[in-house]
Amino acid sequence: MKPIQALIVEDDFALGDVIKEILQISGYQADLVRNGRQAMEHLSQHAPDVVILDMHLPEISGLVILDFIRSAQRLADTRVLVVTADTDILDSIRQRIDAGFVKPFSAMQLLKTVQQLCAKLMPSDMDNNP
Repeated sequence: MKPIQALIVEDDFALGDVIKEILQISGYQADLVRNGRQAMEHLSQHAPDVVILDMHLPEISGLVILDFIRSAQRLADTRVLVVTADTDILDSIRQRIDAGFVKPFSAMQLLKTVQQLCAKLMPSDMDNNP
């Protein structure tokens, strides 16, 4: 089975690198982009299983990216995890995202949330037994 595909959209270089490493160590295929324009380009060509999305980004905001994901039929199954320092934005978009939390967050919190969001994408042992 192919690994779960994750797109990380984070302009904080250190945080983006840490998130990518956490996901890769855990067996996910993770791509990292640093601004909203790069995210839109990536999403125009790929349909990741999960997007880890910051809201305050250079060039194109996380809100525009979220709108794009939610309006594109080919991204209908893409889960969106918002990580932001802005509690007001997070509160205002809760109904449109699959999960979200405020920075700072722990590596375990991130990994557990991504695993929960992607659980339906991975077949269980019962699915493989006749």
